[in-house]
Amino acid sequence: DGTEFPVELTITRTQEDPPAFTGFIRDLTERQTAAQALEESERRYRRIAETAAEGIWMLDADHRTSFVNPRTAEMLGLRPQDMEGRHPFQFMDEEGREGMREALDQRREGVRDAHQAKFIHSDGREVWVWTSASPLYDDDGTYAGAFWMVSDVTEWVRAAREREDLQ
Repeated sequence: DGTEFPVELTITRTQEDPPAFTGFIRDLTERQTAAQALEESERRYRRIAETAAEGIWMLDADHRTSFVNPRTAEMLGLRPQDMEGRHPFQFMDEEGREGMREALDQRREGVRDAHQAKFIHSDGREVWVWTSASPLYDDDGTYAGAFWMVSDVTEWVRAAREREDLQ
């Protein structure tokens, strides 16, 4: 019908005398369409992660950072690449680590929840966050890590403390 479509062409010379050639033509339309859909999907999810007002933090099965969006890193005064491969404990004081141990144990047990946590900004100040946390699983059901949505609630915590001090 005159429609153009992408192909892969393989031509092989035979050992015959006189030489002959065989050719195979493979229609790449489906492969190309799938690749374009995958690229668009990745662009869409990257745009969501990079522009979200909330932090996104993913941990692997060993609870090392496998992904953070720019907002998460910004909350701690870091760049995303400064956090990759590092355990959340490295961004906390001892008090924060204790609560985080319990929270990570719950993730490993399959518990979803929301909780408050205290981190330490790169300049040393406290950063209070509210996290909505979920366990992650591989296709075979094995625990693969945790996913957090992170909101900076530092100003809310400060205001609450000031109200307590006034009472």
